[in-house]
Amino acid sequence: AWSGGGLLLAAACCACGRAVEVRTAAAGSGMLCTSLLCSALCGLVGRAPVAAAALRRLAPLSSLLACGFLASLGGAAQLAPLLSSGRVAALACLLVLAVHAVAMLGGCALLGAVGLRVPLPVLLLASNANVGGAGTAVAMASAMGWHSLVPAAAACGTCGYAVATLAGVALHGRLVTL
Repeated sequence: AWSGGGLLLAAACCACGRAVEVRTAAAGSGMLCTSLLCSALCGLVGRAPVAAAALRRLAPLSSLLACGFLASLGGAAQLAPLLSSGRVAALACLLVLAVHAVAMLGGCALLGAVGLRVPLPVLLLASNANVGGAGTAVAMASAMGWHSLVPAAAACGTCGYAVATLAGVALHGRLVTL
């Protein structure tokens, strides 16, 4: 019953996202809308007592599938191009991660200055979702025992995919016209 209901909800989210993209004529807006709807529904369903009990029973299978997903990503990686570019690739990665660290720590410092403290697990998961995506953030939350943060890690990574996809499509549209 849950899988059929889940597929129906996913199809409805996709249909709504497509309708938004057609109506607004904004490339990529459908992906953003679909991701936001799916994340919101995931949060709502996860809070329902019956759904929460069903999801807890599926947690071991979910962890196993997540490990398989991450292993397939690593197995498909091509190291030869990375190793041949050597120092340039390492410097580019270092620059991106340094900017990310400064932005995350600076943002937390600003929030702290106005009295809003960000707990370390939340900061680490947000950073992981930013750099590694939803899959690695969920895996990290599970591995560290932060089970209450798993849905937030998934939602943060998924929304990041949606926003970045929309920004990438918009940037491409601008660059093509130059």
